[in-house]
Amino acid sequence: MQNHNRGFAMPKITKTLSTMNFLDQLERLKRIHQLIKMKATGTPQQLADRLALSESRIYQLIRLMKELDAPVYFDRERNSYCYEYDYQFSIGFE
Repeated sequence: MQNHNRGFAMPKITKTLSTMNFLDQLERLKRIHQLIKMKATGTPQQLADRLALSESRIYQLIRLMKELDAPVYFDRERNSYCYEYDYQFSIGFE
C-alpha cells in the first residue's frame, strides 16, 4: 500500500483499524477503558467473553491502547487490566 500523504508516516495502528469497523472499534475501546478504570476487566478471556470478542482481539485492542500511550498493564493480584495512574483515554481531532 502506498502512502500518498507527503511527510506523514502511517502509524502502526493502521492495520488494526482497517480490520474492524472504525465506530465499533471506538465503542469497544471506550468500554474497555471504562472497565479498566473500574479495575473490573477480569482476565483477557473473561473480557473477551464479556465483549463477545476473541481473546486475540482483546490483545490487539490493548496493544492499540498502548500504542496510543495509554499506561495499561495487567495486575495479577486484582486479576484485571489497570492504568498505572489516573488516566483519561480519549481520541479526538484538532
